Amino acid sequence: MTQQLDLFGDFSSSSPTSQPSIEGFGKTDRYIFKNENIYDVYITGPISKPGNYLEFFDLLKNATANEKINIFLSTPGGRLDTTVQILALMEITEAETICHVMSYIASAGTLIALAAGNLSVSPFGYMMLHNASGGSGYDKINLSKQLMDNSVLWCENINRSVYANFLTEEEIDQLLVNKDFHFNQAEILERWERVLEARERATEEFEQAEREAQQAAIDAALAPTVEKIKTELTEEILEKVKAELAKQTTETVA
Repeated sequence: MTQQLDLFGDFSSSSPTSQPSIEGFGKTDRYIFKNENIYDVYITGPISKPGNYLEFFDLLKNATANEKINIFLSTPGGRLDTTVQILALMEITEAETICHVMSYIASAGTLIALAAGNLSVSPFGYMMLHNASGGSGYDKINLSKQLMDNSVLWCENINRSVYANFLTEEEIDQLLVNKDFHFNQAEILERWERVLEARERATEEFEQAEREAQQAAIDAALAPTVEKIKTELTEEILEKVKAELAKQTTETVA
């Protein structure tokens, strides 16, 4: 008998029967260490409920541009709601973020790794990517087949957003129908280069669009003045032409 699935119960690669307790991690264990303007954050185990990561959330939210956050990952994944909050704060943090893949990471752990500003992979680093899944009971059933359409689209949006350029569009489509992907250090770093190149192109396109928008705003602001100058110049030229014609007519008559 399979029990009702909970979207926020699991996003790890462990089966429900072997999934260790995840409520304690981050609650009492120290996992953030500071050395001057550098923070080391260790996520070494299943990712638990959001309340256990408030210190990490606060660090990402309030870190400044002259600070660096190293995130050391060795996790099978875990709660998707916690992971999404981490992703959102990594997106807006002013600090430099570097994820270090120390050993095997999977599921939600890969989402965090690929959301970082930069990525470091140890020789023993390994990634396993798969679609959102989890719950409790004797059988592990894919969440996308159990949830309403909006939840399915939510999970798909996360996968397409974070895995973009690391996976091809075709690979993401395959992942969404439950194909798992496994990558070693060399494969991770090769694909990470594609992510960095895509980010650089996006930055260049954004800056170009900003320049064009600024120029359009300047042109719009100057338009009335330019039009006035054109009108005045036209009238001035017309008066000069009239005066020249009148002068030529007078000379001809004389």
